[in-house]
Amino acid sequence: MSSRLLAIWAALMILTFISACTDSGENDEDCSGANMSYSMDIKPILQNNGCMTSGCHGGSAMSNLLFMDSYESLKIYIDANRLMGALRHQNGFSAMPKQGEKISNCELLKMDSWIAQGAQNN
Repeated sequence: MSSRLLAIWAALMILTFISACTDSGENDEDCSGANMSYSMDIKPILQNNGCMTSGCHGGSAMSNLLFMDSYESLKIYIDANRLMGALRHQNGFSAMPKQGEKISNCELLKMDSWIAQGAQNN
């Protein structure tokens, strides 16, 4: 019985996540996360949310910042499981972006999908 409840719970969570994406005014955007590309999908998400700007994570001279201005530097935080917790504003992580709202559910889904697809430099 508990495995059935777990399956139902998982299905509800997936439906909630998908509906949150379409209910947030992003109906014109494909939130499927299929065939994600670093250069075409992920980098623009980070750029559009100010994550790759100077003074944030864009490679400025400030030594106390974590840089994400290239695929190689971003991959370090993915491999250390630090990126998505911060973007989701989870407990134990420094919520990002600092100067704005959490990125959209659709963008989070795309990033999750890209990571699940191997976080390739494509």
